[in-house]
Amino acid sequence: MLFNRAQEKIEEVISKNNLTDIISIYSYGSIAQGNLESRYSNFDLWFVVKEMGIKERVNFVKDATYLFETELFLLLDNYHNIDTSSTGIRNTLWFFTEDEFLANVKVYPTVILYQIINNDWKLIYGKQLHSAMKMPPKKKCIELLQFDFEMHVNHMNLFAAEYDVRRMVKMFLRALKYAIWIIEDEFLSDKDKVLQNAEKLFPEDLLLKSVFSRIRVIMKNDYIIGNRELFTLWQECSKITGKFGQMIRIHVEREQYPLLEQFQYTTGAPWGNFAREFAKALRWYISLEKEDKLYIIDQLKIHHLQTIRYLQDIILNGLDINDVYFTKDNSPVKISSIIFSDKINKVNYSSVLESEQFLFLIDSCKTFIYSKEIYSLDVESIKAYLLDDYLTAMNQVFKMILSSNIGFIEKKTTA
Repeated sequence: MLFNRAQEKIEEVISKNNLTDIISIYSYGSIAQGNLESRYSNFDLWFVVKEMGIKERVNFVKDATYLFETELFLLLDNYHNIDTSSTGIRNTLWFFTEDEFLANVKVYPTVILYQIINNDWKLIYGKQLHSAMKMPPKKKCIELLQFDFEMHVNHMNLFAAEYDVRRMVKMFLRALKYAIWIIEDEFLSDKDKVLQNAEKLFPEDLLLKSVFSRIRVIMKNDYIIGNRELFTLWQECSKITGKFGQMIRIHVEREQYPLLEQFQYTTGAPWGNFAREFAKALRWYISLEKEDKLYIIDQLKIHHLQTIRYLQDIILNGLDINDVYFTKDNSPVKISSIIFSDKINKVNYSSVLESEQFLFLIDSCKTFIYSKEIYSLDVESIKAYLLDDYLTAMNQVFKMILSSNIGFIEKKTTA
């Protein structure tokens, strides 16, 4: 089993390179679940590392990414029987602190925590960190599952518009997964189980049967179909998700569960949440390593704009990070102060607003990156500014916001 070989290889890399700063590694996705897809499956891993300084963390992430990528790509080459580096397959390695990881899990109990508790997503190295965390009451889970359904329908439409057949099909099947969980109270852990079981649960749905039959053929043919065929498939998938959406509404109202509020699913996105953003920033910084000066400056302007946009929304509106989901362009949920003001969990961020680091990000940092002065620096000086000033300040602001949300973790694990 590829998972077991990966586990052995990861332990070997950690031991050989004395990577004692790694606390835990979780494997999520197809390799953890054992439903690998030839030519497509990759390693999706969450690394949980000890707290360290920003420079130390950047260097650690860079070095660890290289070490693990090198070994894991060899495993994928052997499994897929191809040179995976030439196919566009990329391993997804995320590096979190323990606080960031647990906050990320708490935001998505139905998507992440339940999969870990159910051992569909597995601990591949180190200690279990989720044992102190519990699933919310069923009433809350039903509300979250509605969000999960809507988001995957939205992304199905997005990938269809981008002519990405595989990911459109993937999002369609995931949307049905969450719909079935609500309507039938049955958890189907992955897209293969949805394909295997959904027709049995809804035997009278002839369109579902027809679409599933076509999807199986498309998967066998490496997702290669014509544009018109894709459009027809998209239309039919949309009819099915629309029907399931109505079934969800009927079920939720009959059982007297809360219906999802509109602002959540029109502005949120799967996986996008505050706890992931600094780990994402590190990946962004490392990706700039071989780029030229003008490109780095342009990327810094974009990144700074997006970062300030969501930091201001969170801080000025006193938003609880557990209630904040991000859109594709990194904007958080926009909550109406008229309609939803009584439902917002307010957090006091006065210490963040007054902090030297936040004031730096909104003032002198912004002034500098839009000045002529930045263009007079060489590439290495700009990278040094990114690390020593920009990311260092950003890291401190993130830590302050996490610590202000005292309730984001019930208690730290000690095992």
